[in-house]
Amino acid sequence: MNSPSSKRKKKWTGVHRRRTSFAVILLLPSLLSMGIVLVMPLVRAIIWSFQEMNLLLPATKNNFIGLGHYVDMFQDGTFWKIALNTAEYTVFGVAGAFLIGLVTALLLNEDFRGRSFIRALVISPWPVPYVVTCLVWMWMYDKQFGVVNSILLQLGVISEQIGWLNDPTFAMFSVLVTTIWKEFPFATIMMLAGLQNIPKEQYDQARVDGANLIQIFRNVTLPGLRSVTMIVLLLLIIWIFKRFSFIYIMTGGGPAKRTETLIVTTYNEAFDFLEFGRASAMGVIMLIVIFIFTLIYLSVQERRAD
Repeated sequence: MNSPSSKRKKKWTGVHRRRTSFAVILLLPSLLSMGIVLVMPLVRAIIWSFQEMNLLLPATKNNFIGLGHYVDMFQDGTFWKIALNTAEYTVFGVAGAFLIGLVTALLLNEDFRGRSFIRALVISPWPVPYVVTCLVWMWMYDKQFGVVNSILLQLGVISEQIGWLNDPTFAMFSVLVTTIWKEFPFATIMMLAGLQNIPKEQYDQARVDGANLIQIFRNVTLPGLRSVTMIVLLLLIIWIFKRFSFIYIMTGGGPAKRTETLIVTTYNEAFDFLEFGRASAMGVIMLIVIFIFTLIYLSVQERRAD
């Protein structure tokens, strides 16, 4: 004979099962749309990466070539040059955005008049659309009429006008400056939030113990920002690694492929040369890289929650 407690347990189990089924039914349209929009193109791209998919050569369409695209890429010197450009763009972009964001956050964490206005001014680049950012900086970099050349000439830093986006020596640097200007406000906001979560008592105790500013920064600030720092760095790596708009709009990957990155090459292979198989293989490589950093990010988030 069932006891009252077992009856209540069965009743609760039945209610829980019905609620779960109802929730799944409500989620089905969203899951279906996500599958159509995200999963199906991803699976199709992976399949295409093992096939010959040149739309200019219909006779070769859907020919299975296995790892042919991957082998060709890894044996192509141009691919490694573009991979090096991608690494350079990502490393220096992340480092610049993070360091400027950290310094800015440290300054904005101090108490001074007009702090709210300065905070709003610092984060103002963040909501600006990417296309607008690119156009503004392209005008600023213009060789004849750009404000960058005008200021540097007046200061005596340069002796003649420079084509910042057309010169292989300065093109990557110019795109990086624009990228860092756009991305550092995110780092500033995150690091500032982390700074405000560090108890003031720790700073007071460090000062009582006679610690100077450098020692306080090394022993109090940095440990307090450890988890936030990892999250900011990983997100910046993922975002800047796959950033397309700055390079494509400002330089198109030139001059002489000096600023071309993997995502720009993937776009060019697909829509300029109609090599969808090779473009899919590049996309799969980028997906693997982003997936690795995403797993690291999720691992950091899980440890932070614990």
